[in-house]
Amino acid sequence: LERSIWCFEQTDNIDLAVKARTHFSSVLFRLELEIPHDEKTANDCAVIEVRAAQLMESLTREGLFFEVLNIFSSVAPFLSEYTKEEMEKRFIRKIRLAGAGED
Repeated sequence: LERSIWCFEQTDNIDLAVKARTHFSSVLFRLELEIPHDEKTANDCAVIEVRAAQLMESLTREGLFFEVLNIFSSVAPFLSEYTKEEMEKRFIRKIRLAGAGED
C-alpha cells in the first residue's frame, strides 16, 4: 500500500492516493489491535471506539466496504453493546444490503 500511495502521488492521482492512504490507515489500526485484549484499559477501549468510527466513515466514503467489515470484526471485542449496535445500524447493515442488491 505504501508503494501504491507513492505511485498515485507521483502521477497526481489524488483520489486514488486518498483511497490508498485510508486503506493503509485501516490496516495499521487493525495491527495495533493485536495487543492482547486483557491489556486494554477502559480509556483504551473508548479511544478504539472513536478511531474505529472515524475510520469506518472514511472507508465508507472511499467505497472500501470490505475493509469496513474487517475493522468492525477487529474492534468488536473492544466495543460496548450499544456501540456495536450503532455501528451495525450505521455501517454494517447498509453495506450488507448494498451487497445483496448487487447479486
